[in-house]
Amino acid sequence: MQKPLYFVLLALTTTSFFIFSLFLFQKNSNWLLEIREAAFKSRAKIGIDYVEIPNVMISFTGRGDHYCKAGFTLAVEKSSSKYFKSPSQIDVLKASIIDLMSLYSYDNLLSLNGKIRLKQHIKASINKEMSSNIIDDVYFRELVLQ
Repeated sequence: MQKPLYFVLLALTTTSFFIFSLFLFQKNSNWLLEIREAAFKSRAKIGIDYVEIPNVMISFTGRGDHYCKAGFTLAVEKSSSKYFKSPSQIDVLKASIIDLMSLYSYDNLLSLNGKIRLKQHIKASINKEMSSNIIDDVYFRELVLQ
């Protein structure tokens, strides 16, 4: 007779804990969302604009038929974003990114470190080309390795 009571109490305790956890998670997720929104607003106040680079596609040589399709978004200082408005400037950036990506092997880009190095390399290269630190960060919008 004690076993059914034990299972009922266990079920009630587990259910109560689950409902309480959902309540806490809901509160914490809203809190986390508020922090993310505040961080985004503070970056907007600092003066960051986002420039989308169209997808690029490269073929890797030496290891069969491997391809990489990547799309990037650049976080740029608002005061300098005017340089990235013309299609010809975007095409120049796209060509520079293709040249940089061709320096990496398929195996390099499979690893997380390789992806991080590529992003840092793109950022450093564009900042060097522009003779200023106008690129704040580089984001992968899309990355497909096949």
